Amino acid sequence: MKPIHILVFIGVIAVVVSGVFIVTLNKAPNNEQVFCTADALLCPDGSYVGRTGRECQFSACPNAETAADTTVGEIGVKETKMINGVRIAVNSVTEDSRCPSDATCIWAGRLTANVSLKSNINSETRTIFSDTPVEFDTHTISLVSATPPPKSTEKKDFSQYRLTFKVVPTSGN
Repeated sequence: MKPIHILVFIGVIAVVVSGVFIVTLNKAPNNEQVFCTADALLCPDGSYVGRTGRECQFSACPNAETAADTTVGEIGVKETKMINGVRIAVNSVTEDSRCPSDATCIWAGRLTANVSLKSNINSETRTIFSDTPVEFDTHTISLVSATPPPKSTEKKDFSQYRLTFKVVPTSGN
């Protein structure tokens, strides 16, 4: 074998060994400890996640990939749910004068509910009407709909109602 071939062969081997060494070095565990700040991220479903990993990124919120519209949520009477940064507890349905589904009405009627609202900086109990959005903290809250729809032949059982709310940031914020 000619000396030039031997030098090329040794050079190729050196490059391969160096590459393997560099790759192995980059995959070797780094013994440096990482301390992330203790802040938490409030998820749309009301849960919190903390920071993890070498870059201290927030963990993914539960169901973040499958979450639909986070501004709308359905809540039963005596239930609580976080919707777009506002925790809403439905204390009671106080009125349902909506037009029964089996009748013809001149006025559509309205639904009234007593709710407790809570954000990171404010809390209060209010009456919300289906025909009038309310301002709370930095949000506008609307009572969008309710199930079951009223029927003229059935007695209303407010404890079985499920109310749908929409919570959006107040314009101008």
